[in-house]
Amino acid sequence: MKNVTIRRTRFEDLEKIAFIYEQAFGDKTLLPKMKRKFKQLENNKDYIFISAIYKNTCVGFCQLVINQDITETTVPFSTLWSFIVEENYKNHGIGKQLLQFAEQESLKRKCAFMKLTTTASRKACVALCKKQGYIESLCYTKYF
Repeated sequence: MKNVTIRRTRFEDLEKIAFIYEQAFGDKTLLPKMKRKFKQLENNKDYIFISAIYKNTCVGFCQLVINQDITETTVPFSTLWSFIVEENYKNHGIGKQLLQFAEQESLKRKCAFMKLTTTASRKACVALCKKQGYIESLCYTKYF
């Protein structure tokens, strides 16, 4: 899609991000908490919030976390979370652009690799990951 800008998230993007998140996952987003956490983390160099902007509104979002490894090679790696695109804008290359921006940010920070977390039920996301060269790896999750 032409005229989409991928950039660092701004505070004014958060309301739309909450809407897209709820649309994608069905979970109610606590906007006041989201705003508070964003303010706490926006200047932390290891948290990078990324927005896709079309016609001055946010249509996609992801958050990149740089994980510092203290063992073996001491090379960081990155993890991509909340990788979402608004329903009306899917299949226009926005997810690919978000992914490429996150990869570039990871490379700037000399990350050895990037992990993208998603579920098998998000078929379009899984297909995009595979198309972009990501390999499926085993991961275990325990919820508390």
